[in-house]
Amino acid sequence: MGEIITGDKTEQDIDAKNKQIRILQADIQRIKVKAEEELKKETAKTAEAKAQLELMVEQVNQVGTEKDALKNLKAQLEQQLNDLGIKLGEAEQKIADFPDEAIPTLIIKNIPTEGSVRFGGSVFERNNRIIYFDSGEAPKLKKLTIVDCPEIIKLDLDHCANLEKLSIKKSRLDTISNLNKCIKLKKVSIKESIDFVPSDFLAGTNVEELKIT
Repeated sequence: MGEIITGDKTEQDIDAKNKQIRILQADIQRIKVKAEEELKKETAKTAEAKAQLELMVEQVNQVGTEKDALKNLKAQLEQQLNDLGIKLGEAEQKIADFPDEAIPTLIIKNIPTEGSVRFGGSVFERNNRIIYFDSGEAPKLKKLTIVDCPEIIKLDLDHCANLEKLSIKKSRLDTISNLNKCIKLKKVSIKESIDFVPSDFLAGTNVEELKIT
């Protein structure tokens, strides 16, 4: 893959952990707000469901700032909401919690001559939440593969007008923006997606072949 611009490495090493903690705290706070909203609704709830929602709120109130504890709690709370049949809002809502500069972000540039980019092959790449392409280099992109990136909250394909093939594996679909600007996109492959494929996922595109496995 081409060069990735993320700022001064020393500064990034110092700041990365704090950014990750802030993001986890924001995600957990969203879950708490959702649980509190559910508790206020007039719709009937079982005593067990109500108790579980109250416990979730209490868990958030008691969690500290240790990264692993926050990460584990987030996963636990998301599973509890899922078990209760409660769905959080779309991924875009997460972005509002912090401006882009406060979220681990990658700008991909210097795309290889063949136009092929694979993302998600390293822990470093997977730790980033917002991905976009340098506007001057984006037109060179012809093939994009995203693997093992369930935490991405925004994949911006603006300026990627010459993208011909998009492959997504074990990653989110509701985070992709400006897909309709990829006017040469003909083939899309989705493997082991972590969420359902929206019926309007390819709306406004010229895709001729969609493969889902």
